[in-house]
Amino acid sequence: DGDVAAREALQPTPQRWNTTLLGLPLQFGKKRKAEPMRERGQKKQKLPLQVLKAASCLPWDVTAVVAPMVGASDLAFRLLCQKYGADMAYTEMLHSDFFCNNKIYREEMFLSQLITSPSKIPLVAQFCGNNPEVLAAAAVMAEPHCDAIDINLGCPQRRAREWGFGAYLLGKESWGLLSDIVEKVRKSVKIPIFCKIRILDTEEDTIALALLLEKAGASMLVVHGRQCLPKSEKRRRNGPADLNVIRAVVNSLKIPVISNGNVRTSWDVVNNLKTTGAAGIMSAEGILKYPALFGKVCRKNISIRTNDTPDADIKPLPCSFCILDHDTPLIGDLALEYLSLAEQYPPPGTSSTDTVFTLTGLAPKSELKIENSEPDTCQRYLCRSSTLEYATSHIACFLQRTGKGSRTTYKYMGSLSVEQIRKSLAEAQTLE
Repeated sequence: DGDVAAREALQPTPQRWNTTLLGLPLQFGKKRKAEPMRERGQKKQKLPLQVLKAASCLPWDVTAVVAPMVGASDLAFRLLCQKYGADMAYTEMLHSDFFCNNKIYREEMFLSQLITSPSKIPLVAQFCGNNPEVLAAAAVMAEPHCDAIDINLGCPQRRAREWGFGAYLLGKESWGLLSDIVEKVRKSVKIPIFCKIRILDTEEDTIALALLLEKAGASMLVVHGRQCLPKSEKRRRNGPADLNVIRAVVNSLKIPVISNGNVRTSWDVVNNLKTTGAAGIMSAEGILKYPALFGKVCRKNISIRTNDTPDADIKPLPCSFCILDHDTPLIGDLALEYLSLAEQYPPPGTSSTDTVFTLTGLAPKSELKIENSEPDTCQRYLCRSSTLEYATSHIACFLQRTGKGSRTTYKYMGSLSVEQIRKSLAEAQTLE
C-alpha cells in the first residue's frame, strides 16, 4: 500500500564507501573482544564502516542529529533529513506547562507529528521550563512516544528570558535547580535524559556545569559553542562557535557529547569532529537550508547510558567520520520531496508557543492563566495556522533566504525575481 511504499522510499540506498578517514582513528577506549576462530582457509570478513558499532544498551547511530527548531522540526522535515543521513532527530521545543495542561497543544505539536515504523530514527522530545515536577510530568506523558527526553538549556530567545528557562538557567545561581530538574526527570522515566546547553563565560565554568549535569543523571550532552549574550535573543549566531571549549567538555565527561555549531557543509561535519573529538554533530541552520547535509558523511555508533547501565559501562567510543564519493540531491529536488512528504504527513495545524504569543500579544502572566484553562478556552488563543506556514518557511530556507523586509533576497532564484518568490510563498493556498 501507499504507507509501505513511502517507508521503503525513505530507506537510504547503499553507497560506495570512501575509506579515507581523514586521519581519524577507528578505535578508541575499550579493547575489542577477541574474534572467534576461523576455519583454515576461511577469509576474514570485512565489515563496512557503518556497522562497526560500540557495545551499547541502545544501539543508536546518533552521530548526525537534526536540531530542535521552532516552526521547523515537523515530521515531514525529519523524514526528509532521515532519508539523507540523519540518524536522530528532535521535536521542536515544547513548553512543559502547555504540554501537561493543554490537550490541543499536546496533540497538535507532538502527537500529530509521530510515525510508527521499524525504520524510523530515534526521536527526542525536547521540553523547556523551570519546574522540576512539571518537566517530569511532561516527560512521563511523552515517554511512550519517543526514545529520549531533552531539557532545553540553550534557548536565548526573549520569551526564555521573560519566563526564566533555556539558556537563562545557566547562571551559577540556578545550578541547584538544574540538578534537581535532571534528577527528577531521570527518576520519572526509563528512557535516557539529554541536556542541550550553551557555553559559559569561561571554559572552567562550562566544564563544571557539564559535570554537574552528568552527575545529576544526564545520559548525553549537546553543547552549542556560543554564549547567551545580552543581545543573543536578536542575534543568536553572532560569530563562530568556540569548538575548543566543546573539546574541553568532551575530554572532561564520560557520557557522549554532541557538538553544535559551525556546520554548513559535509566537510564542516568532519572538521568539527576532528577539532572537538565529539561523539557526533548536531546541525540546525545548516540542515534547515540543505536537508541532505549529512548525506555524504559516514559514521559509526556510540554507546548511551540508560538508567539501568552500570557506571563502568558508560564510557562512549568516539565516532569516525568519512566522506562518501557520491552526489547529493539538488535544492529543487529536495523541495519537491519535502512538499510530497508534507502532503502525506501534514505539519502541525497549531502554531508554536512563540508564534501564539507573538500574534496574541499576551503577557507572560496571562500566558500562565491560559495554560491552566480548559481546552475550549485555550483554543480561542491558540492560532489555527495552516500547514502552509511550515511549508513556505521550509521552502524559503531551501532557497537560502537572507535579510528581512525590503532587504530580503534568495541565493537560488532561477529566472524569478525576489518579489515573485515572496508573492508566491505569501499567496500559496495549497502545497501544490
